[in-house]
Amino acid sequence: LSWPRQQSFTRLSRVHATQTASAADDDTDAQAMSWQQRKRGRDEYGREAQRNDEALEQRLTALIVKVGDKNLSNLQAHLEGPSSALAGDMPVHRTLIKDTILDCARSLQSKSMVYGSLVGLLNASDSAFGEAMVDAAHEELNQALDDHAPAAIRGYTRFAVELCNARVIAALDVVELLQTYLDVRLEPSVPAARVEWFAILVLDALILCGATLAAEVGDELSRLLITLRAHAEQREPLAIAVPLLATFGRDTTAEDVRAASPRPTPAS
Repeated sequence: LSWPRQQSFTRLSRVHATQTASAADDDTDAQAMSWQQRKRGRDEYGREAQRNDEALEQRLTALIVKVGDKNLSNLQAHLEGPSSALAGDMPVHRTLIKDTILDCARSLQSKSMVYGSLVGLLNASDSAFGEAMVDAAHEELNQALDDHAPAAIRGYTRFAVELCNARVIAALDVVELLQTYLDVRLEPSVPAARVEWFAILVLDALILCGATLAAEVGDELSRLLITLRAHAEQREPLAIAVPLLATFGRDTTAEDVRAASPRPTPAS
């Protein structure tokens, strides 16, 4: 008996082809599994990096929001730690830090001095950031004025004068801003309440930065105070300006106003 060579060769070729195809399928499956594993690894790494970045952003936001909450005798020493931490993250999270400080300046107005001082320390290490903060505060204040948003106007005004105290904004620029508020009285047919509100806003700002303005731009401050005194002398009595708020309308006398005013409690 003989083994037909051609038939055997064909059979062997089929077996080899089948084995080769099976091996190729195994390699393809292995490569696919390896690629999927690598992709899952990259996706997991990306998700982990995203979680870490979100956690860092939350920590930075919390740091800015809570800074100055404690009643501290030395604010500058307390701010050195947070300012150093923020300066280290400035290259990556500059926009987040700037926007968060602006939000706090608008909403946490009792800590205007804290955020002004914080920006002053950050400006000392990165003047470009200080310039960006001034530009952003200027833009936000103008937007608040356009929107007639009193809380935002007051918050950004207090922030601006504290930036002056921190030597980030020039004192003369602050005087010009406050004078702009007082010039509201020159608007035609301006309501008395509008003039009063901006005058009170100027007085509120001067409480914060009056010492700085007196030391650096004393003459300009004197002219600003003269304008305030002139406005105070020209004010109409409440019974005439807004009789609806007076006890007896236009018939309310000065004696009625004094009688309705709360009496100071004597010190014990």
